[in-house]
Amino acid sequence: MKKIHAFSAALAAVAVLAGCSKIEISAPAVPAQEAQEAEEGDCILTFTNTIECDDATKTEFDGNTILWSVGDEAKFLQYIQKETAGTYVLSGFGSSENRQVAEKSNSYSVSVGTTTPVAFPAYYCAAFPFANYNSATFADDNFKLKVKLPASQTPTATSFDKSADILISECVVGESAKVTKFNLNYYRPVAIAKMTVKNLPSSAAISKITFSAKVDGTSVALAGYDQYSTDGTLPDGTGRSSTSTVIALDYSELSLTADSAEGMTAYFTCFPFALAEGDSFKVQVTTTSGEVFTRNVTIPADRTLELSAGKGSVFAVDMSEADKTCSWASLGYSTTYNSLSYKVSGDDVASAKAYVCTPEEYATLTDLSAAIEANGDELTVGTSFTKKSLTIDTEYCVLFKLVSTSSQEVILVRNWRTDWFKLAAATSGTTGKVQIQMYGVNLASSSKHYRIIATDDITTYEISDLEDFYTNTLKPGGLASAYVSGINNKAGAVYAFSVSDVYTYNEDSSAWVKGTMTSGTSYTVMIKVTNERGETVFRSAKATAK
Repeated sequence: MKKIHAFSAALAAVAVLAGCSKIEISAPAVPAQEAQEAEEGDCILTFTNTIECDDATKTEFDGNTILWSVGDEAKFLQYIQKETAGTYVLSGFGSSENRQVAEKSNSYSVSVGTTTPVAFPAYYCAAFPFANYNSATFADDNFKLKVKLPASQTPTATSFDKSADILISECVVGESAKVTKFNLNYYRPVAIAKMTVKNLPSSAAISKITFSAKVDGTSVALAGYDQYSTDGTLPDGTGRSSTSTVIALDYSELSLTADSAEGMTAYFTCFPFALAEGDSFKVQVTTTSGEVFTRNVTIPADRTLELSAGKGSVFAVDMSEADKTCSWASLGYSTTYNSLSYKVSGDDVASAKAYVCTPEEYATLTDLSAAIEANGDELTVGTSFTKKSLTIDTEYCVLFKLVSTSSQEVILVRNWRTDWFKLAAATSGTTGKVQIQMYGVNLASSSKHYRIIATDDITTYEISDLEDFYTNTLKPGGLASAYVSGINNKAGAVYAFSVSDVYTYNEDSSAWVKGTMTSGTSYTVMIKVTNERGETVFRSAKATAK
């Protein structure tokens, strides 16, 4: 007589419905079937998997119908006494063609092969999907399964990526050689998000969407390996490895757009997490034109965003105010006292033009491309361009028109303000002194504006953070006082410094030491100033002592 163990699985399924913020899982059990007489021979395991939840899904959405997807394949595991009584072996079993779903349906059965326990009990479980399974251990009558949740996912227009789902079954026990039919129940330890992306300022098709989140300023692990128990206990995160903090969704084959109020729906799975007041998440959308729109959202006091294990969360992201960049070009800029400097870089940039105007002028423009063509400056890719003779401490709009080598066109708009403080070397000097010229607008009268003088070694040793250099390097070394006053609202005032606290880097002691200024030597003068708005800048200029 053959010994036949038949297992039926009631799937824990999740429903993600429009208008709901969170949907509970129900996991009704399939009634146990009567035992059958065993036949002699090997033990042929047959798994019957049935979904019985309304408005839910196993691996894909199809309206409100619950379906297994064609090609779905679970990893079946056994812990049995296979050769010598008392010696247990943990292994997977079943060939690929016997594990896969042949057609879309709400129930399917597979015969996964033969096995021959020499003694009982025998233990069995399953994990979905097969490709994400990594390894397993067995202890205390339960399996511990290491399974990967991929960070790179390819959802459809109406469902999440089935290869990015995780389903873990309970551990079932065969107590004897008699044929026994079990209910193999699954639980879903990952969360499902149904995110509406709407009002995107572009009609181009979406090629990629990324999602990330931060709790208390720390990036949240959203995908990677975790350890899952067949006793239904949710993992606490300590077993995670090779994690990713970004979920990347590939839409390059779907031609979806999100420029309407209805937008498009992005489905993804991730590790469970919760965001409260002050936490944040970021959504970045890339179009087929190379436009990149980034929206950072901080959770307000009266809201939360929670993605729980086995549940679906529905939320929307309005991209109308998103920051816009470009995937095939980079844009750098700097501000000076009465000018703006910027540089367009990228091997795929064929041409670039920029038009500077006031915010009021920008608000009247109906055709940005035409305005840039008519009034813009031609830019050389990879070379800085400076727009001069602008008004000090004033906000401007800079409109960029970028054309790629494949004729894609992107319009970028940036709001930049010219600077309110300038530091330069004076054209003349006094013997034995370093002389500089300062231009200030609305400097705070109550603030002390401190200065540092050092040799040009400061450039040699690549000191980029001047304020940190002053606070943590020079000041502890004995700088007692380095303040300068009387520069409030000055335009081109000249100041001469004749002091002994000039700093030079000593190679022997690997430290900055104070010395005396020497005539004819070039020095770097650094000034920190604060304006009436409370803004602070640190500027430097080179000057030669007379």
